[in-house]
Amino acid sequence: EVGPWGFDIEGMDQKLQPGDNWVDYTSGEWLKKTNIPDDQSSWTAFSSLHELTEFQIRDLLEEGAKANSLTGTLYASYMDEATIEAKGLSPVFPFLEKIKQLATASDFATFCGDTLFGFGSSPFGFGVGADAKDPDMNVAQLSQDGLGLPSRDYYLEETFSKQKKAYADYIVVMLGKIGWPEPEAAGAKVLAFEESVAKVSWSVEARLDPEKTYNKMTIADLSVKAPGFDWAAYMEAA
Repeated sequence: EVGPWGFDIEGMDQKLQPGDNWVDYTSGEWLKKTNIPDDQSSWTAFSSLHELTEFQIRDLLEEGAKANSLTGTLYASYMDEATIEAKGLSPVFPFLEKIKQLATASDFATFCGDTLFGFGSSPFGFGVGADAKDPDMNVAQLSQDGLGLPSRDYYLEETFSKQKKAYADYIVVMLGKIGWPEPEAAGAKVLAFEESVAKVSWSVEARLDPEKTYNKMTIADLSVKAPGFDWAAYMEAA
C-alpha cells in the first residue's frame, strides 16, 4: 500500500552517515523488508505504485463493463478469451488478403501508410511531435522502423547469429500457422528483406544524435532525396 504523501522516512536507515553509505542511508530499511517478486526482474517503490495503479484501473474497467460503458465494453471484449479462441485466426485473414493483393511498389507504399496507427508495421515510423528546434510548432516526423529484431546489429553482426537463426525459424513457424504457401521459402524472403533494411538503417548511436536526425524537408524534397519509394502514396494512406 502507498502510505501518506511525502518522503518515506521510515525506509531510511538513519543510523548511518550519508557520507558513508548513501544508498543504505536513503533506502536501507526499505531494502531490508522488500523482496523482489518472483515474476519480476527488479522492484522499486515506483513499481509498487505502478502495480497499485494497474489494480485500480482494472477495478474501474470491470465496473465500466457492468455498466456497458465504452471503455468497459472494450475491456470486456479484450478479456473474453472464449470468443477470441473461437474466432481463431479469422480476424487476421482480411489483413493477410491485403498483403496477397500487393502487386506494385506503389501498392506497397500505400499498404505501409495504411498500417500506421493500426494493425501491421512498415519500414518507417511516422507520427506528429514537437519540432526539435522550434518546440512551439508540431511537425510530422518520419523515422526508420520495420525490423523484427532489436537493432540492425542483430542482422549484420556474427555475434547475434544464434538470435537471427532463431528469429528465422520463428518466421517460418508463424507463416505456417497462418497457412501461408511455402512458409520456408516465404520466410527466407522476409528475412532477406529485413536484412536489406538493416543494411541501410542507422545504428542506435547515430539515431541518438540530435543534429544528424534533424532533417526538416517537404514531401517533395523527400521524394528527391529518397527516390524509389512512392512517398505521395504513403502519405495519402497515412
